[in-house]
Amino acid sequence: GLEIDILGDGALSVSDEALVTLDYCIAGIHSGHRGSKEQITKRLMQALQNPHVDIISHPTNRLLNERESSEADWKTIFKYCAKNNKLLEINGYPNRLDLRDDLVREALKYGAKFIINTDAHELSQMDNMIYGVSVARRGWLEAKSVVNTWDFTKFKKWFCKKMDKTRFAALNIIRFAWLIGLAANQHYKVCFAARSWLQTL
Repeated sequence: GLEIDILGDGALSVSDEALVTLDYCIAGIHSGHRGSKEQITKRLMQALQNPHVDIISHPTNRLLNERESSEADWKTIFKYCAKNNKLLEINGYPNRLDLRDDLVREALKYGAKFIINTDAHELSQMDNMIYGVSVARRGWLEAKSVVNTWDFTKFKKWFCKKMDKTRFAALNIIRFAWLIGLAANQHYKVCFAARSWLQTL
């Protein structure tokens, strides 16, 4: 998987041709945080409408004691996420704690699902999970609404159900082809050929 940027115009920083090869994609705003409510809403909604985006990371973009939360039409965003199987991140990094607990509770009203992440950049920061769990509890979440509390079979199905069987099989063929090509020191050529075939499906 990969975390990618939502650019100023709502486009993604990685092409669809690359995103289609991933098991999951997290998209987030990492610049232009102080845009208007309309601008932030447009950027988030455009990212969510990309079929390869699974998760919106740190949705309000806040940094505690540094940057206020961005304003957005959260009702529209939450309803879209619930209807289209998009996940909202609860980022457990201590200066983020984002999605905020009040917005977690609001999103829950619309049936949205969540994933709790540590935003770890080194091993010790994996302990940030407890802070994300605390935010989820304050938002009245139960395990059934947090996908990384599910058993692996159910968790895997969540990320695979947006693919039809042909494309899912094709991705596995690409991965296998890459391994074969790697052994022959031709992995780039093999993977490129397999990806070209996938685009015709």
